[in-house]
Amino acid sequence: MDKEILTILAHDCRTPYREIAKKLEISANAVKKRIDHLIEREIISDFIVEFNPAMIGSEMAFIWLTTDGTESKSNFITEIGHHQAISQVAPVFGGGYLLFGEYENSMALTDLSDFLRNRESVSNVEIHAIATPSGTKVDLTRLQIRVLKALLSDARMQIKDIARLTGITVRIVRRTLNELKEGGGIRFSLRWRLSAGDRVAFHPRIEWSEKEISRQDFLDWLIREYQEELWVGMMAATRPMFIGSAIVDTISEVESVIQEIERQSFIKNAIAYIYQPARNFKSLRRLRLEQLVANSDV
Repeated sequence: MDKEILTILAHDCRTPYREIAKKLEISANAVKKRIDHLIEREIISDFIVEFNPAMIGSEMAFIWLTTDGTESKSNFITEIGHHQAISQVAPVFGGGYLLFGEYENSMALTDLSDFLRNRESVSNVEIHAIATPSGTKVDLTRLQIRVLKALLSDARMQIKDIARLTGITVRIVRRTLNELKEGGGIRFSLRWRLSAGDRVAFHPRIEWSEKEISRQDFLDWLIREYQEELWVGMMAATRPMFIGSAIVDTISEVESVIQEIERQSFIKNAIAYIYQPARNFKSLRRLRLEQLVANSDV
């Protein structure tokens, strides 16, 4: 049930309790209690409003970074998290770090690569572009920017509170929110920390043979076989590689899942990164939205 709720909120964090309840066939009060519990356990770290990639022409990236082990983990994460391209850093049990970020062009990608490789304790950096939906590039109206300015502090702010802060009527706020959602330029979502729960969270990294199975057939197989364990996944843009987020009850189950995957004839290799609680940083798309709002005269 929590997985379904998180999936709905990741698609649109402003989805009302009653709408989620209708989809899951439970009461709105039960939905609220579950969401409150997810927040208390810090599985939901925050609700966010940000640009979709098309608004700034950005591409997403998965980064595997290894070090010589001499760094202070906390200071190191803070240091690399200060780079505007990095949105999440997760230390991995056994050494290494998983990073997620984005870049706006090839020069920005080069800058990010150089920044990471030049950290004192870094021994190797592996960057993979991720194929993700980009949304739509749209021009925002002054009215839409006024509403977004209010939502920067709370992406789930109630319509009546937005109206009070902006001086816009409830009816116009509701219409403006619908325009923002339907326009495709703005993303209302959340960031979760699956490793904050009491189960074992890991990132499966799987490479398959394109000669034996197509990208879509591979993805269909993976979702069909591991729909309970797998929560979200991304495809590398330039090679047949899948990066996902999954949860099981024990470490031995992680090993079992990876071994089962590796036994398939079309799998080249499969690795599980069991990670510690990740630290989130503002995404580049969020920073660009904040800059737009700050530079506007609304």
